[in-house]
Amino acid sequence: MYFPIGWPKYLELRNSNSVPISVFCNRDRSLFGVLTDDSISIWFIRPCVEVTCFKRSKESIDAFGLNQLAEWKPDSLMIVITTSCNHLLFFQVDVDDSIKFLYEQLDSKISGLRRESDELFLKEKVPPISLEHIHTLCLNSKISSLVCIRDELMVTTMDGHYWRVKWDAVLNEDYTLNLSNISFRFDQLQSRGSTFHGTGLFVKNMEYSPIIGGFSVVLSNGQACFITATTLKFEPHQVFGILAQDVQNALCTAVNHRYRLIAYGLKNAQGIVFCIDDITGALQSTHQLILSSKDFPDIEAAAGGVSHLKWTPDGGALAMTWEKGGFAIWSVFGALLMCSLGWDYGSADVIKNALKISSMEWGPEGYQLWTVAEKPSIKIMNEAFHSNIKVALFQFAKSALTVNAGMTGREHVFLQAEDRLYVSAGADIIHNKPINPERSSEPEMNSSTLSLSREQMLVGNKQWIIIPIPYAYLGNNWPIRYTAIDSQGQSMAVAGRSGLAHYSLITRRWKLFGNETQERDFVVMGGLLWWEDQIILGCYNLRDLRDEIRVYPQESKLDNQFVRVVKMDSQVLQLSALGDRLLSFCADSHLTLFLLQRKTSPTSSVLHVTRLLELDVSNLVFHPACVVSSLLTSLCTETVRWPRKGDESILLNICGRLLLLQQDPVSRTSDIVNNNSQKIPSYGLPTVLASCVENVWVCSHSSKETPHLTEALWIACGAHGMRVWLPLFPRDGEKQRAHNFMSKRIMLPVPVYIYPLAVLYEDAVILGAENETVLLPADSYSKNPFCIISRTSQVYLHQILRQLLKRNLGYHAWEIARSCSTLPYFPHSLELLLHEILEEEATSSDPIPDALLPRVIDFIQEFPVFLQTVVQCARKTELALWPYLFSAVGNPKNLFQACLNHGQLETAASYLIILQNLELSSISQQHATLLLDSALEAGKWELANELVRFLKAIDPSDNESVPRSFIPPNKYGLPHSTPPVSPTEDDLSFVLGTVSLTRGRSQSTTVSQKLASVMQDKSSRVQHQDIARTISDPHTIPRKRRISDHKEKGNPEEFFIDTLLTQHARKLLSSGKLKDLGYFAAHLDFHLITFFTKERNHTARVDDFIRALFTLHQDFQWPFPLSSTIYSTNGVNKVTDSTSHLDPKLSLIESSLHVYNKLNVLNANDVQNNVSENKQSENLKNFHNLTNTNSSSSLDAPEHTIEAHLSPKPKENLLTLDLSENSSLWTEDSIATFDDENLSSLSLPTEFESISEELVSRGPLETEVQLRYLLQLLMEAGCLDWALLIAIILRDAMSVIRVVNSAKQAEQFPNVLKHLREGMASIELWAEKECLGYKTFMILVHNQAKALSKMSSPSSSLLKLDIQAPSEDYCSDILYDNDQNHHRLSTSSDIPGIEGTLVLHGTSLDKEDESSSEKSDDSVDSQRKDNQTSDCVIS
Repeated sequence: MYFPIGWPKYLELRNSNSVPISVFCNRDRSLFGVLTDDSISIWFIRPCVEVTCFKRSKESIDAFGLNQLAEWKPDSLMIVITTSCNHLLFFQVDVDDSIKFLYEQLDSKISGLRRESDELFLKEKVPPISLEHIHTLCLNSKISSLVCIRDELMVTTMDGHYWRVKWDAVLNEDYTLNLSNISFRFDQLQSRGSTFHGTGLFVKNMEYSPIIGGFSVVLSNGQACFITATTLKFEPHQVFGILAQDVQNALCTAVNHRYRLIAYGLKNAQGIVFCIDDITGALQSTHQLILSSKDFPDIEAAAGGVSHLKWTPDGGALAMTWEKGGFAIWSVFGALLMCSLGWDYGSADVIKNALKISSMEWGPEGYQLWTVAEKPSIKIMNEAFHSNIKVALFQFAKSALTVNAGMTGREHVFLQAEDRLYVSAGADIIHNKPINPERSSEPEMNSSTLSLSREQMLVGNKQWIIIPIPYAYLGNNWPIRYTAIDSQGQSMAVAGRSGLAHYSLITRRWKLFGNETQERDFVVMGGLLWWEDQIILGCYNLRDLRDEIRVYPQESKLDNQFVRVVKMDSQVLQLSALGDRLLSFCADSHLTLFLLQRKTSPTSSVLHVTRLLELDVSNLVFHPACVVSSLLTSLCTETVRWPRKGDESILLNICGRLLLLQQDPVSRTSDIVNNNSQKIPSYGLPTVLASCVENVWVCSHSSKETPHLTEALWIACGAHGMRVWLPLFPRDGEKQRAHNFMSKRIMLPVPVYIYPLAVLYEDAVILGAENETVLLPADSYSKNPFCIISRTSQVYLHQILRQLLKRNLGYHAWEIARSCSTLPYFPHSLELLLHEILEEEATSSDPIPDALLPRVIDFIQEFPVFLQTVVQCARKTELALWPYLFSAVGNPKNLFQACLNHGQLETAASYLIILQNLELSSISQQHATLLLDSALEAGKWELANELVRFLKAIDPSDNESVPRSFIPPNKYGLPHSTPPVSPTEDDLSFVLGTVSLTRGRSQSTTVSQKLASVMQDKSSRVQHQDIARTISDPHTIPRKRRISDHKEKGNPEEFFIDTLLTQHARKLLSSGKLKDLGYFAAHLDFHLITFFTKERNHTARVDDFIRALFTLHQDFQWPFPLSSTIYSTNGVNKVTDSTSHLDPKLSLIESSLHVYNKLNVLNANDVQNNVSENKQSENLKNFHNLTNTNSSSSLDAPEHTIEAHLSPKPKENLLTLDLSENSSLWTEDSIATFDDENLSSLSLPTEFESISEELVSRGPLETEVQLRYLLQLLMEAGCLDWALLIAIILRDAMSVIRVVNSAKQAEQFPNVLKHLREGMASIELWAEKECLGYKTFMILVHNQAKALSKMSSPSSSLLKLDIQAPSEDYCSDILYDNDQNHHRLSTSSDIPGIEGTLVLHGTSLDKEDESSSEKSDDSVDSQRKDNQTSDCVIS
């Protein structure tokens, strides 16, 4: 609970020629003395300045010898120094009254140089002190030690004498002792003991404790003992000694007054701590101070013996130094807080000479450690080592619980330094919510700040919220003694030398007393806590000279007009609150219970404090200062799931011994308090719960979800770890017949690897802090590393479960685990439980009579994470322990099969590494094949890819041998024996929605660079590489080798894997899951074009076009079109339809979609439509022109030429159109337009409705690119059924034309044309009856259906396609010239960069032309061949 921070500060002595040998302080630690061989200097603590220095003359040194030891008188008016020539030199400490203060700060006369901030002025007055040598005393032997007892000095010499010396340099010879006359024994029950007569022993080191009542002594032979007497006068005939057993190598000692502990430092670099047994009076060992051999090997040779021990002023920690260098801080009961031997100095040479401390002393409140230390140094420029012995000040931060154990916010990690506060900003406030709504009613500007801070805190980071204490308060009231934080972690309060200040994280402001006189009128002496929005403190009133309990409201300003005062009979030492109860412990050993009641009125709110009970515990307390904490709690030995209000118990920590005072429900008495009948509780005999207790944590609230954890008592026991007093609730059916002998609670040990500072009950986490060092670039080799404090945490759930299972309390363990099963780290806790038991039992050399592993496995099987827990534990355990684990768990093959049955495929993949090392390779190959099939069925493409690589990596020669070792697994537990495969261009264009920019085939569509960049950003959600599409022509650019090509052809394993993948691809294609097929191909490097080519007349053939259309909509989440939508003839042209006459039929659409259970209407923001109003109106006008022209136009003309002009449209951002020489051929019916009958029921909506419906009817951009990519692959492979369906879904008329033209190719069979015609006819019929949204588009492409019918006949229409530069004459969607031989088709494309007029050159042949053409000559045939060609030019 003490942690160093920052760098140490080195002091420069005025007498720089002298080497400091020791530091010492006065009683209140406001003055420090630095002793050298020939001088003594006095330093003021804050500001840290030298006040005076007394340098002895050469004659004095020659006469009395050099300085050795120093001691300060309790009233700070005298100092005594021992010399090497057996002399005691007494110095008088005088304060010069003629000088107000030693240092005077004068401001500059120049206005620009004047100090404007209060922080630039030192408010502390440094007293002018002088030293005067007044007395000298000579003893007859060399002085070995020196201590002060009350008004006398106890001086020991090497001849074995104890000299009692008064401060006026007079020997009290009547009380002089001789060590040889003292009787030593091992306990106080022995009537006679032994003496060390004639052995020449003397006291080497000694320290006095008035609370324990004796001297802790280290003898010259290394024995440790405690010298005491029957009275405090220490008369020679009453003095006797108690020896510490088995201690023969002691070097130094230190006494903890608060905890009544005696510590000894040993030669083997260890320490041992004793306490006085209450019954026998013997020295009983409580714990040892031993550094771990794992972290600090060979510590005895590296550090040497213990040179010094020093307890902190509050007794909460112990500082230890070693002879060869280094120091450590231990908690009161032996938990290691920090050790400088583990610091990073950056050089091994520095470590050998790091921090050789020859003397040390703690500063006020333990914020500083004054040391005489040798600065670490190394060789510089081939020079010898040089050592600089300096006075170094180490800065420390400590836990607020060390002096204020009763504060309400014990769930937070809260540290205090001399000028700042450290507040944890993490998961310890997850469950904390504001209790008082008035506290959350802050200004609007601060509410957002609070919400932001709360969200940042919930992340659980390891950062601190550091709150500097304002200098306006700190300047006059240093040091800070008490700090407190509320239960919400939002408000803090600090109390220093006088007064009070508090801070709010909500407003980020401090509140101080406006009247400094009121601030100086009281001193907080014992206890500071928050109760709702009230600050309660125990103080001493300097003006009225009385002890009080004061209550200040947070919302009001700090002023005595708002304070509520309760007068107390004696000094308040401890405060604690629970609910509406307040408990105080006073210096007269009385516990007082108060009732807190808030009485509100429309104008004010007043807190009333009523005294309920006063309890005398003087028979339990050795000394009031020994009471570490007194807490109110709802705990009791009787387990109640929901404690009743008013049944509070009291926890007393006395010298580390925890007592429980419970109310006696039978002997309750009634009393009249303020004319109200109140039940006054009566407390019975105390119950001792634990010993060696440093801190305790009790939950301030109870939870129905986790009653075991919230009703538990947590105890920190230092080196003994933690203990939890856990309730054992009977089962619901066994409440009436519960066994009387069953304990209601149980004390369980919980090993911890951090120092606990807070407990999160419902999260099952312990929070703490630890010391870390950083070697900053600013460090030089003569300095120490920079010390920081980092937060730590530890999950304790598995420790509780283990202890309960060990004691055959499986039902209670199951109840606790069930209540914590929603925690994110619950599987990890079960894994830790299994791992620790496995490591202990499997590596034990002795037989285990009652093995715990089977019990733990049966317990974990009760939870659905059993399979995952076992495999994770196995993968983190040595291979040699696997047989022991699976002998208890079961055959891994059965576990693997269970994973498949439960659909836990990732867990099953982890079992493959187990099977690979425990079974034959053929078995692991067989199971990997089963898992691959399941992964493909479940759509786990990444897992399937890893499994394919795993199968291909198995060497057939290993099928009959079990490997003895394994490579550490990757994500899925599959080794990477094959090199990583570079994906081909086919792989992820589907996943990422990217299409290559250049293609060699006429049917290709390309993606613009702008779209490619957009899709690259959108596809970043897919964790895979960005790969472009492959070129369709394998002869132009060779395709990258597939993953299976690195093996030799003919490998049966390779053939089997390819067959399995092909079968799954057929399954996906036959079920119409093209999206899954695309992901499948992308992740498993499956070449789709080759597959589509093979399956185009088999699996790729669509039998039911309507069902397939619905399957595509459902698979791609593509919305159905509305009844009025803008369509395109090339994926771009927009034709509107009316909704006014089609609304009555919308129910048909909904009913049909309900049958297929998919109708997805997407957000209009998914696709942006940039059609301008003028362009839209022209499109609507041209749509009428198209209909009118269609009704009167004739297709009997010998040739129709339509000039199309395409101009770039910069704001369009879909797909560009790439038409080559073998582009689409239009038949004679393709230039035909709608007849009047089809359009008679259609009317045009408004522009806004058209655009809105178009936006709603289109899916996400990424999905559209995926569909177009699949369309391209299907076109190249000749799978025209699916290509036609995708083109219809996209409502892309140009793509429909391409499908029709592809069907006309020579390699297609005649039944393909008929099949496409039947499919389009079925869709037209369905759209007419059930989906009016598709009706307009099917009318638009109706001529292509006619073309399919005619193409199946011997005759056909020929058209020549040309694209000319755009002109201003053609700007509408579809225009027909007055000349019937030329048709101009204007396009408004969704493809970025394409807009213009499409020119069609064609010849329409009627029946007469057909008959005449048969009789024509070769020129006619050649002309017909010419007419069969098409040209496409884009300008």
